[in-house]
Amino acid sequence: APTGMQSLVVSEGVTAIGDSAFTGKPLTSINLPLSLKTIGKQAFSNNNVLKQITIPNGVSSIGEGAFENSNRLQEIVLGESVETIGVRVFNNCPYIITIHAQMEYPPVINASVFANCGDLSGIDCYVQQSSLAFYKKTNVWKSFNLIAGEKLFSIVATPYNTLYGTVSGSGAYAAGVEITLVATPKAGYHFTCWNDGNTDNPRTITVAYDASYTVIFSADTPSEDEVVQVTPTDDGATITTGKVDDNAVDSYSLAICQDGDIICVLTMDSDGRLPGINFCSAP
Repeated sequence: APTGMQSLVVSEGVTAIGDSAFTGKPLTSINLPLSLKTIGKQAFSNNNVLKQITIPNGVSSIGEGAFENSNRLQEIVLGESVETIGVRVFNNCPYIITIHAQMEYPPVINASVFANCGDLSGIDCYVQQSSLAFYKKTNVWKSFNLIAGEKLFSIVATPYNTLYGTVSGSGAYAAGVEITLVATPKAGYHFTCWNDGNTDNPRTITVAYDASYTVIFSADTPSEDEVVQVTPTDDGATITTGKVDDNAVDSYSLAICQDGDIICVLTMDSDGRLPGINFCSAP
């Protein structure tokens, strides 16, 4: 089995994945943000462990060969804004079973996009009822087993700092589906809240639209050299840092939340530690 397998969480706010950014990396899961607009050439190619990929609804362009040679890929969700799919994007992905194409109109694609994927008529491709006729008339798309399906919405759940813990529950879901988000802190940290101020963990939500959730973890025992004093004011907060050993600390990072919104960010230290105070509502 491949060694070093890992999950990838791309932070909200990122708009582009560069060319060949993760080619050859054994990523078991890829969590892309709603802010993402473009995926570069060969960005996630040559992955022999990935089984599912959701392209968020904000992505408009997928570069050539982006997922080429992902020879364990089984399910693909293409967001509603995808307009450009480069050549060979899913070339040599022979185990694809299901595609959810959320685009109202099918983008014109080259036959190489799904080359070496077996008999396309054996792959179920779910499209919106109102779009079915368009797909049936469009080259390559018409070769799939086209099925009228429901619109899916992107739910993206991420930790504010991946060094502190993980979150499960991200994916593409139909409206009305109840899903559970679970925040799991690593040793030495604990769950504090979600970015909207909710403190449930696990957290159950009913899908109604695209949504992004960020979990805040805090250190169990922050050291006295990492004290941060936060004083709420009418228009934000005043932040005062405590004693810091400049020889030991390169930088800091801390999410300060007020009324459920992140209002300030400090940078993390060289050991990946955050100061242990995270307010998710004004005291």
